[in-house]
Amino acid sequence: MKKHEIDRYRVGDWYLAAVYAVHSRNNPDRLAQAAQSLRELIEKLPLIVLSSDIPVFRPETSLPNLRNNLRIRFWKDVERYDEDWRGKTIDSRLDKTLKELRKYLELSQTPSRTERIQSVIIEIDPMADHLRKDIIDKKRELFKTIWLTMEKFAHHGSNNQNDEEDFLASMQDLENLLLDLFAPVTAEDNAKIRSIISKPLHTIEDHESIYNLIIRRGVNQAYFFLHNKEASWFPFLRERGFFRNPPNAKSLEDGHVEYPTWPELVYLKNISKCMPDEVLSVVLELPQVNNPRVYDLILEIALDLDGNRSVKLMPKLHEYIELNVMLIPNRFTELLVHWRHEMKTQEAIELAKTLIRFHPGTH
Repeated sequence: MKKHEIDRYRVGDWYLAAVYAVHSRNNPDRLAQAAQSLRELIEKLPLIVLSSDIPVFRPETSLPNLRNNLRIRFWKDVERYDEDWRGKTIDSRLDKTLKELRKYLELSQTPSRTERIQSVIIEIDPMADHLRKDIIDKKRELFKTIWLTMEKFAHHGSNNQNDEEDFLASMQDLENLLLDLFAPVTAEDNAKIRSIISKPLHTIEDHESIYNLIIRRGVNQAYFFLHNKEASWFPFLRERGFFRNPPNAKSLEDGHVEYPTWPELVYLKNISKCMPDEVLSVVLELPQVNNPRVYDLILEIALDLDGNRSVKLMPKLHEYIELNVMLIPNRFTELLVHWRHEMKTQEAIELAKTLIRFHPGTH
């Protein structure tokens, strides 16, 4: 965050102003004033974090409102010009319509509030890609919900008990989100993760603590899955929706392609010998991706499993071969040897034929 942005947008001051307003019991507009400060904080967050000049959306400049106003102006101009524009002079009213059209088209190309908030999450957490999409979506939607709540209170004069409870709940949600986003990534989180996963037995409280830690930051999630070799966590993690969405390859602006690793699959490999059937079931249900790093891990799992289970991964291995991009192709040779030793000669021959395909007309 640049210093001039910090000086220009006093986020801390806005939040303190909101806290002060909420507790000013003699102020009849305290909730509205607090809401205005917090709404301003959320609106300016993308500008602060991204150092962006993207215009802030407000209700009066929202695309639906602009579109409706533009439609009204346009049809009035059509009537005035008798639907014939050629050779006519652009008067001041039509000039304003054209400027409104330009404004609308420019705004329609800018990211929405929801998209800008997601950009903030990714900018602050460089490893946000390791978080499940639904977790990022949940954070983004919570920001949006809080903003809508503050928008309501900013124009709402009632201060009854129910209103105050709703407002304080949203204010607490916002505080928790901001703390999660801006709290520095320290060794403390890693120490907590290590401490919990090293316990011989895990309680429901341990599960909830780990879940809250790993959805907080992408780096926490990656650390947990890369360092955890305890099979006892598998049922809880599967129930919470992990192991469903392996990452695809990412095309970068410079023309290169990035192949992200998937820490969840590293964990599955680590426990595959302890829970072979469960791991096999999860891997076979994975969607097809274009990321060879994911398939490299599946290939390693196939090497860890006994022959009867390993050959069941044939469909996923065919998906890998179809990519025509392999990072560790020598492991296929090891797999063929493994299947031969496991008395799966026919399957090994079938896989070899797929690996060594000759095009028609070649000799």
